[in-house]
Amino acid sequence: MKLLSIDQHAGTHSNYQHTVKLKNLKRAFDLIRNGRCDSRAALAREMNLSATAVSALVEELVRANMVLEAGATHTAVPGRRAMKYVLNRAGHQMAVFSLSSHGVRYTLFDLSCSVIEQLTFPIPDLNGAAHPGEVLADYIEDILLHRSTRFDARLAIMIGLSFPGIYLEDEQIFFVESAMNFSFTEASIRALGQKLGIPMLLANVTMCLAYAEQKRLYPEYCDEKRDLLFINICDGVGAGIVVNGDIMAGTFNTAGEMGHMSIDRNGLPCRCGNRGCLERYVNQNTILSLAAEALRGAGISPPDSIEGLTPHISLPCMASVLDDVAQKLTFGIFSMMCATGIRRIVLGGGILAG
Repeated sequence: MKLLSIDQHAGTHSNYQHTVKLKNLKRAFDLIRNGRCDSRAALAREMNLSATAVSALVEELVRANMVLEAGATHTAVPGRRAMKYVLNRAGHQMAVFSLSSHGVRYTLFDLSCSVIEQLTFPIPDLNGAAHPGEVLADYIEDILLHRSTRFDARLAIMIGLSFPGIYLEDEQIFFVESAMNFSFTEASIRALGQKLGIPMLLANVTMCLAYAEQKRLYPEYCDEKRDLLFINICDGVGAGIVVNGDIMAGTFNTAGEMGHMSIDRNGLPCRCGNRGCLERYVNQNTILSLAAEALRGAGISPPDSIEGLTPHISLPCMASVLDDVAQKLTFGIFSMMCATGIRRIVLGGGILAG
């Protein structure tokens, strides 16, 4: 994941106390958002902090328009009643773009992560562009300012972009060549954030899905935070690795590139320069192509989408196709299990549509 703040040098001089404060702010916000704590006293008990420290955190959240004072709490204890705090759902917005070879999905959320608006657009023509990042940035800006009917830049605290690729730290490039035949620079996307005055958060789509799955299975601050491997099968195949409740990206943000694990050194060439990469054999387009060939051989007109394979899954002609894909995928999953020691596996992505 890569956060592009409005100020390129923001966070450079952050110290330990600042880091602790941000962590406590996040936790206080989450406890109020989840309804687990609605008063300063409850927050102090849950967070094991002093009343003074909690008061400072709550006041900052109120000033930031993230929580609201909602009257006095109900209590049987005589004396002055404590103020109740609730999430300010409409206080801010988060705009998220999901980039894939099938298009650009735009979703606008409020602070409770409820969907305000969701739209889908075709992918812009980036293959022949001299500066794909600038074209992509202009496209995102156009969607936000001219096509969205609910986006309010004054309320936006973040613009997120998930993409099927990795971030190359040394080159400062978001590399999506394997899935979409283009890449874009950090500078082009940072310029968009600075122009709109809104921080940009960019992340690999599989990491995002893994994080969401972990949060669904194990709500935040539960006593048991388990490890998880999320296998995402779409245009390619990738693994999102969750360790102790946190995404493991690695020093160079390349952890989980399961699709470029070679399963045949003499196999099909891959854009990464290797041969026999797993994602050359396990991806939606390859599965659809192999299934279509098998169906035509059985005298059946093949569908034109992965979703259309569902009625044909149980046919004998599909058995060898599915068995071969499953065997290759199992090899990759087992290798990831051996490398990470993680045993909890979740399969997801567009492959589930079939």
